[in-house]
Amino acid sequence: MLATIPGATDEWVVVIAHLDGYFDSANDNGAGLASMLALARYFVDRAENPQRNMLFVGTSGHHEFSDGADAFIREHADVLGKSV
Repeated sequence: MLATIPGATDEWVVVIAHLDGYFDSANDNGAGLASMLALARYFVDRAENPQRNMLFVGTSGHHEFSDGADAFIREHADVLGKSV
């Protein structure tokens, strides 16, 4: 899952949460995913765009470094190079 909210500069804020969970997934990572979605909703509903571009990323792999996270890093070096 990727979503972007354009900002006023070429800098990026990257918000990431893993989408999968084990037996306690309501807390790990249901809470993190809910927080990420709430942030996205907050910035989408504002009248003006945020100062920086925002990128919201959901990955697999739980706490392990997953193929999804690795692919994101490989394919978005331009964004990560300008993240703050």
